[in-house]
Amino acid sequence: MFTNFNILKERPDLSSEESIKILEEKIFLYNSTLIDEKKSIDQACKDFGLCPSHVNSQECSLPLGFLAYGNEERKEEYLKEDSLKTNLINRPMMLIAGFTNQRLKEFLSYLKEKEIPYIAFKAVLTEYNAEWDSIELFSELEKDEAYFKNTKKTEE
Repeated sequence: MFTNFNILKERPDLSSEESIKILEEKIFLYNSTLIDEKKSIDQACKDFGLCPSHVNSQECSLPLGFLAYGNEERKEEYLKEDSLKTNLINRPMMLIAGFTNQRLKEFLSYLKEKEIPYIAFKAVLTEYNAEWDSIELFSELEKDEAYFKNTKKTEE
């Protein structure tokens, strides 16, 4: 279980909100080879003080909470041999972890200011999606996109 990313187990004196504040800020990129000027997003992250992680196909089976804050020694327990499903993530995607609301706004504004190619599929790691793997996250983002496209069409 990755509720509050296991921080509360180590620090029961912290509330959920406080536990999130002490997490390290992390950026995870998927299919970054599909992003125009891949190096520009890497460099923008580094200039912002972040080191982006490029998620490989095998890591897509890891729960998101574990991907972000799991113990590297236990990683093998979660990795699945069958990585055929990873082809389902066929668009660039970004997972953002450990940011406060203010830092998230600053980071997204910074990417826009630097004219980094737009990544439509972005998500923030939360206690609600920490148990999902990357494929589940991608599927939810696809559903969201379809919902908003349909909503926009009905409003026109």
